[in-house]
Amino acid sequence: VGVFVETPLRQVYEHIHALGRIHSIQWHGQKHELSDCFPYHLIAAFPVRDAASLEAIQRYLDACRAVRRLPSALLLDGHAPGQHGSTGRTAPWHLLASFQPGVPIILAGGLTPDNVAEAIRIVRPYGVDVASGVESAPGRKDVEKMRRFLAHVHAATVGL
Repeated sequence: VGVFVETPLRQVYEHIHALGRIHSIQWHGQKHELSDCFPYHLIAAFPVRDAASLEAIQRYLDACRAVRRLPSALLLDGHAPGQHGSTGRTAPWHLLASFQPGVPIILAGGLTPDNVAEAIRIVRPYGVDVASGVESAPGRKDVEKMRRFLAHVHAATVGL
């Protein structure tokens, strides 16, 4: 997965076409574009703060449906002004619990070994995304935290 922030999709296409071996992109930004014939799986990332955030996501999806170009998934993250990803803030899980976008949800934002099972039980996402929640220091992954995180994910998803 190639992760891009505030990069026009046409430019993203040029980058990954030149690099090869990237089959999915995770795109963060203020303005989500619709793409004509974009040949990669698109994970459209959105910060979620409140019900208005979900309404904006729904408008984006409605526009995508109108041109028959839905993203492969939505990455729903906690909101932090001026940040895209790695906010360390949880999304409002109680709002996401009833959100049915019609595409898979990948839950991100503030997930840790201590809260990921609860997040999965409430939101029931297709997948989870973690970064700083399994670090011992900024940029340093902690193997024990990663093991605990995965154990809690597994326990929460058995039987789903």
